[in-house]
Formats: sequence, C-alpha cells, structure tokens
Amino acid sequence: MKVKDLEIGMLLQPAGNEEIFYEFLSGDKMPYIKVMIQRKRSRWNVRPRKVKNKTPRQIMYIGTKKDLNIPHCDMSWANRFVLYNDHISAVDPSAWRRMKPA
Repeated sequence: MKVKDLEIGMLLQPAGNEEIFYEFLSGDKMPYIKVMIQRKRSRWNVRPRKVKNKTPRQIMYIGTKKDLNIPHCDMSWANRFVLYNDHISAVDPSAWRRMKPA
C-alpha cells in the first residue's frame, strides 16, 4: 500500500495470510511501540516483549506527527502512527508495503 492513500481512521491488515503485526519497544527513552509485520513462523515470535495472545488482525491509522502533536525529536525515524492494542504506535516505514486496507 502507498502511504499517500492513507486516510485517518482507515483500518489496515497484513497483506499476506502468513503475516502478523508484531510490536516491540523501540528504545529506552521512547515510550512508543514500533509495529512491524513478521511471518507467523518467524524467530521474532518468541521474543519476550511480544504481547501474548493480543496480536490484532487489524490496526487503525490515526495520523502523522503533525496531526498528533508529537515532537520531532521523538521517534525521528517514523512519521505515521496507528492505534495498536489501545495505544499509539509508530510504524516501521518498510512495513507499509506489506499492509492493505481492511
């Protein structure tokens, strides 16, 4: 999917059947969660920071840093954010190509 096609409130899901959303802490000082898409049988699925039994099949796009008033110094690697398990999460820029509208 192309990021120019995103609209606030759009529901997204992984493009493939063998893929899931995966979250992990992106750093010590940053309270945000980085959302990536991994294959179900990936070695990343056994990491201790994974939220157990709460891997949603859909996430909601909620906007950019400017829309959410997030300072530029926080999460300098990400500009777009989603609602994931009831909290705001940054999205890895390379993950957008592996998502599709729900």
